[in-house]
Amino acid sequence: MEADMVIEMVKDVQSKGCTVDALVGDEDSTTIGRVRANISNSIEKISDRNHLKKILGNSLYSLKKNHPVLTVKIIKYLQSCFNYIIAQGEGKPLSGSSLQKSLENVFEGYAKNSIKLSTVGSTQANESFNRMVSAKAPKHVHYSSSGNLNYRVAASVAQKNTGHRYLVNVNKKLGLSPGYHTQRLARLRDYQRSKQRALATTRAFKRKRLEKKAKMHQKLASAEVREGVSYQTGCSLDAAISDDIQSIPAPVITPEYLPLEPKTLNDSCMTYFDVETTGLGRDSHIIQLSAVNSQNTKFNRYIKPARPILPQASEVTGLKFQNGKMYHDDKEVQSIGISNALKAFILFLKDINNTVLVGHNSKIFDVPILITALEKNGLLNNFMSSVKGFIDTLPLFKECIPNQPSYSQPKIYNTLFGELYSAHDSMEDVVALRRLFEKISPSFVLKSKFSGTNESVMQLYQHRNCTKGLLTTLRPLTNSKTITNCMATKIASSGLGLSHLKLAHKRDRQQGIENLFTEICEHTSKARVTKSKKNNSGNINLSE
Repeated sequence: MEADMVIEMVKDVQSKGCTVDALVGDEDSTTIGRVRANISNSIEKISDRNHLKKILGNSLYSLKKNHPVLTVKIIKYLQSCFNYIIAQGEGKPLSGSSLQKSLENVFEGYAKNSIKLSTVGSTQANESFNRMVSAKAPKHVHYSSSGNLNYRVAASVAQKNTGHRYLVNVNKKLGLSPGYHTQRLARLRDYQRSKQRALATTRAFKRKRLEKKAKMHQKLASAEVREGVSYQTGCSLDAAISDDIQSIPAPVITPEYLPLEPKTLNDSCMTYFDVETTGLGRDSHIIQLSAVNSQNTKFNRYIKPARPILPQASEVTGLKFQNGKMYHDDKEVQSIGISNALKAFILFLKDINNTVLVGHNSKIFDVPILITALEKNGLLNNFMSSVKGFIDTLPLFKECIPNQPSYSQPKIYNTLFGELYSAHDSMEDVVALRRLFEKISPSFVLKSKFSGTNESVMQLYQHRNCTKGLLTTLRPLTNSKTITNCMATKIASSGLGLSHLKLAHKRDRQQGIENLFTEICEHTSKARVTKSKKNNSGNINLSE
């Protein structure tokens, strides 16, 4: 690209309020010189990887004239190695004269023995033979005192040299007629071995092998970071006992709802419920609790909040609490304390046999808020004994009525019935939800798919509470913009807090944090936090 065009582009970008700190391009010094002369001397020049690779290739091809041994294949390979080194160093350049000197000392020994290294051998064949011997003469069985061992080793040698058909050849040598199944098995084993050898030379097999080795290395590195010196071998032989005995918890998997059995749902009565709260967060207080069952028995209580109702919530629900009185749409309504309201709700549920609570988006919002209130008032066990489980209609409606622009309850209600209702009045919401549920009439299989047992609901609730507690420890990092709120949630959800990150950093600096974040969870085969190398872990500074 011409220098004048680059200058024009930079000025255009700056006129739009953006700051240009660097330009990425080829090794043309004219362009960056003119940019600095016409715009700013502070603009940095960053080399382009592909241009550097081409420059290296040109230099190597010029050497090829005087050095015929430098073939095109070798030049391409050197270019690939050069490109790989650059890619590995992006964002993490090695620096320090001490490190440079140490690396030079390491590789100097290899350089002095370059001729010897060009004729190296491999003991892989010996390892293969050792595995054959160990299969026929395992170490835990004592064969060395008898001639039996010689025959077993001889059988291993024969198998190594001629394959599994050695057994057929031995039978023929002894004048025995090998059976059909013996010959068939020998042919099968030799075919499998030849096929395995052919596959071992393919690119896909080599890539898979490298991935497997990388996973094993990652697992070991993550374990060393989590367990500290107690995970390393030979630690009991050290003269000094390390005081680093704290361990970082293993990855925590976010629990999922375990579905109720269709038979349980068949014997259950659906109770539709909804809550209105002082705000939109899960720590909000309930100000209205409503329910209706399949027999149209209704429950509705207005609840005195222990904290102010946010203006946004009041605008949506029409509920206000002033001077100790509750108002709905500017009309005074009778309100009671949260404990009395929850006790009345439990009695309402106990009158219904085998009830399942049904709510819209209840998994994310209504259920956690309700359980929090029950736990604070010491009524959780009594409540859980009154219900069989829960159903969330939001994902259920998404499957039953696909391709809708919105799955909010008022929108779905308007789509199916062509009319509106007084949404965000929890009593009106549960009546509408019951009508929607009965209109769609999902099968027991679908009900089961989007349901949750009491035990799984409590596991998810406890996990969220634990995540919330760990999130508070990560606030110094989010407040300083070191990590985003989304990244903090992922970290806390995996069971990590600030103290764990500091411990990992103490054990292996930034690499320790990276190993912790990329640890593979056994049950999900996913990274604990993120697989990406370009994550915020590289920017976390936890130095004391």
